[in-house]
Amino acid sequence: MAWEVSEAMNRIRKVWLWKHGAFVPEMETAPEPTQSDRFPGLDGLRALAVTAVFLYHGGLLSPELRAHALSVVFHLDTGVQIFFVLSGFLIYRPFALAHLSDRPRPSIREYAPRRFLRIYPAYWFALGVLVLFGSIDFPQGRVWSYLTLTQTYFPPLSWQRLGGISVAWSLAVEVSFYLFVPLWAFTQRKLAGRRSAFAAELVGVGVVVAAGIVALWASIFGHPPAALEVLPPALPALGLGMLLSVLNARAQRDRRWEARLARIGRPAGGWWIAAAVLFAVQCNQDSSSQGKMREQLLRVLVALFLVVPAVLAPGAGGVVRRALAWPAVAFIGTVSYGIYLWHTFVGGELYEHGWIPRDLLVVLAYSGSVAIATASWYLLERPIMRLARRRRAPVH
Repeated sequence: MAWEVSEAMNRIRKVWLWKHGAFVPEMETAPEPTQSDRFPGLDGLRALAVTAVFLYHGGLLSPELRAHALSVVFHLDTGVQIFFVLSGFLIYRPFALAHLSDRPRPSIREYAPRRFLRIYPAYWFALGVLVLFGSIDFPQGRVWSYLTLTQTYFPPLSWQRLGGISVAWSLAVEVSFYLFVPLWAFTQRKLAGRRSAFAAELVGVGVVVAAGIVALWASIFGHPPAALEVLPPALPALGLGMLLSVLNARAQRDRRWEARLARIGRPAGGWWIAAAVLFAVQCNQDSSSQGKMREQLLRVLVALFLVVPAVLAPGAGGVVRRALAWPAVAFIGTVSYGIYLWHTFVGGELYEHGWIPRDLLVVLAYSGSVAIATASWYLLERPIMRLARRRRAPVH
């Protein structure tokens, strides 16, 4: 009760200061961080996601994996869905916090440069190096679309002949989501009006997820325009990440909600066992259109279940959270963007050298990818992120 009264008095003070021109939102003192402010397992989840993607592309280089785990390897692109759930959570969270706290939205003049600097410089560097090595090309001469990460929007490019960095299709999804989020947050506020911001956000997230499922169904059973096959089919995973951000934002304003969510997220082992069961079901879907649809939805749920404990109960203990926060694992997550950009090139180059034992190829390719990603992090990405942080907000 005392906390609620304090919050009410604080709101009255803000309104008075605002009306008298003395309240500057950007300079407002941040509230004391609660458990919901700290997420030590997120870098570990990035490490898990990028390792899964690496094995999806590089697992076929290993005779052992081909012989004993081919079905599993073929479904490890679920790592991309983990990245999407994390992006939905981290990118939308500041907007959800602002809405539920009745504060101004994050500044677009700060948001846009941070997002740009996080994605494009490292991507352009990798693109340039791979062009010099002759490892990639640009079908139909559309260099500009690859530089802007819009290559998947323009037919008649096919998924089999995209060119450029093969995994960059997901970066096109990310950039599209970065553009979508501020527009969606603005729309949410306009439509919410005087109604409960929390209820409006929940309904809005439901709309996003439902629209994504429809788009996913259309991409599997129909032939939608290319523009509708970039961001919309990824909205189920991104939307569930947004849902986690809304729940977390509510927990920031209500200690009872924080405790309730912590109880839900605390049994990390249970969530991960459920994810493993769903992954096993995913690996056994047939190749029909219905089977592909089920498989895509299962991927999203697997990713969600893996992320839930690290978001809803980040401060709880347990083997899973300790493993995710282990420094070596967290470091892989820190440099995961570089691994993601470079791993197909490293694996391909090593495969061309027939003298390398095939049993060691996966290990060497992963180690080489980490080494290049580490150099990219310290020499390029981290300095650029420091530049972005000078704009007073963190980069994820």
